[in-house]
Amino acid sequence: MKTIVYTLIGIIILVIGTSSSCRKEKSDGLVTINNANYTINVRILFNYPDTTLEMGENCLDCTADIEPNTLKEHFFFPNSRYNWSTIIADRNSHSTLTMFVIHRDTLDKYSFEQIQQDYNILKRYDLSVEDLENQNWTITYP
Repeated sequence: MKTIVYTLIGIIILVIGTSSSCRKEKSDGLVTINNANYTINVRILFNYPDTTLEMGENCLDCTADIEPNTLKEHFFFPNSRYNWSTIIADRNSHSTLTMFVIHRDTLDKYSFEQIQQDYNILKRYDLSVEDLENQNWTITYP
């Protein structure tokens, strides 16, 4: 019985250790954490310093819903040789991305044109590559 318990503890420690080390080894992985108790929609744009809210469909997975108290890892293109710092620098002369956070219910209730017109967002982040590096490529809302 003790052998089984020790084996299970060893497996758990191995899984946790492997999971955290994989995250550290991934260069420029962009993660958004939703600490709110409601679903948010995030839109990542590369048009800084223009703060116009757009559809944000210029890359794969740059528009995403994030459930309450969960995280989302964003991928530009699966298996891409490019990392986020390169993508941001290539797409914006200020090396800055803009992330809009919108309440999911707002998107369900209003047209996107109405949301744009009223600038009905919860939060806007303007983050340089240096900002993101300092935050370990993690954006936490709120």
